[in-house]
Amino acid sequence: MLLTTAVLVLLVSLLLYWWLVARNRPAIAPLAIDQDDPLMTEAIAQARAGLGQFRRLLDEHPRAGSVKLPFDSNSGETEFIWAEVKLIEDDQVEVLYSTPPVSHSGRIERQQRHPLSDIVDWVVELPGGMRRGGYTMRVMFQRAREQWGKLPAELQAEEEKYLWS
Repeated sequence: MLLTTAVLVLLVSLLLYWWLVARNRPAIAPLAIDQDDPLMTEAIAQARAGLGQFRRLLDEHPRAGSVKLPFDSNSGETEFIWAEVKLIEDDQVEVLYSTPPVSHSGRIERQQRHPLSDIVDWVVELPGGMRRGGYTMRVMFQRAREQWGKLPAELQAEEEKYLWS
């Protein structure tokens, strides 16, 4: 009886640990990139310089665009998160946040408006699943290889979707 109770307590404890902690861990460890990384700075400049191309691609492929934007969390950190483009008007982009901020607690409104000048990267998914843009993604793939030795299979498959030329 005592052994059965101990096993049951252990099982419940493991289940509780999984529910509260382990299931919320990212499948891939966060990537550490210095905010002043010269490759990242150049990638952001290239993405911003390519906003005209982004808008032309969106005209051809509406609802196929995403942008990377700064998000100021309530913990005082600025994260860069991806958002689906809903509409571009004048110098504003209306988006639906796709990736949740890690350092923010509480609820956020997923639909937001940002000035186009907030965009640090963009991606347009073409028919067939290939992608244009993703300037910061290229740097992240490179830095991931440097930090981890090689890309996890999931990220390798993601990288192969980008048309870098």
